[in-house]
Amino acid sequence: MEGKTIFVVNALPDEVVDISLFKSHQKYDEGVAIKILEQSTTRVIPKCEYFGICGGCSLQHLLAHTQLKYKETILLEHLQHQAQCVPKEVLSPITSAAWHYRRKVRLAVLYTQKNNQLKIGFYEYNSKRIINITHCEISNSAINNAIAKLHDLLIQLKAKNHIIEIEIAVADNATAIVIQHLNSFCEADLKTLNLFSVKNHYQIYLKPNYSITSSELYYDLKKYNIRLYFKPTQFIQINDSVNQKMIAQSMALLDLNPNDHVLDLFCGIGNFSLPLAKQVKNVVGVECMESAVLQARENAEYNQIKNIEFYTQDLTHSLENAKWKNRQFNKILLDP
Repeated sequence: MEGKTIFVVNALPDEVVDISLFKSHQKYDEGVAIKILEQSTTRVIPKCEYFGICGGCSLQHLLAHTQLKYKETILLEHLQHQAQCVPKEVLSPITSAAWHYRRKVRLAVLYTQKNNQLKIGFYEYNSKRIINITHCEISNSAINNAIAKLHDLLIQLKAKNHIIEIEIAVADNATAIVIQHLNSFCEADLKTLNLFSVKNHYQIYLKPNYSITSSELYYDLKKYNIRLYFKPTQFIQINDSVNQKMIAQSMALLDLNPNDHVLDLFCGIGNFSLPLAKQVKNVVGVECMESAVLQARENAEYNQIKNIEFYTQDLTHSLENAKWKNRQFNKILLDP
């Protein structure tokens, strides 16, 4: 093992730890710290009671500002080693509250008939076991309110053993709960879900293709007088505060003027594209997900923005047949 890199879970730089190896690879191994012999001055007590078991957050034992520096270091290493790229300038990270910021979350579900036990939560680290949770410290209050109600809802459903995943999305106008299931729900279950929706003012979607409620979700970019509609399963930036700041910073860095022709790659539902279009000559947005492109076009129409086009294109493959590749652009936004 001499000279071989070992990635150690729950250990921090400059710490001395006892470890237990759990996976071996040709060039590196993976392990977990089982005892801290010499503790880093940047180590803190994690706020979340599930930390160390839950496979979600991995750095809560590190001071918040040190987490940002650590992530920046990892990013720069990846850029250098994998892309042979060294940035000319690294800007200060965009920050927000360290807790209760997520507006989307995906939870695993497992019902065990033998003991009539229902688990709703995240997967344990490096495992397919589910850790049952009652709250999530990084999710916002609307998500935590929904999590608190889900167990009592699902346990009474006849089809509870066919539910495998729950996704919760918080919009400016509503909270949506997406239930992924393997078999159809009976009429009694549909009635229960509908009553739950009405009582708690939730929008309920049954994945893959059925909606109990019909209202559309949206979030506003008030600075630009733009409203973006989205489906609860579509990608949106999970941190609203950071998203608003990212858009503003991107606009400033691009130094926009009314004659600009801008290309927005990985444009999603138009999160950056539509604010850009309000300040330039025209914008072309490119995204690999057809559903997101259709949503972006609808958002442009709703906001009466006409100087914008959206195309579906897998940007990880050849662009030889791309309809937009011969267009002239003087500025590009890339947010993969």
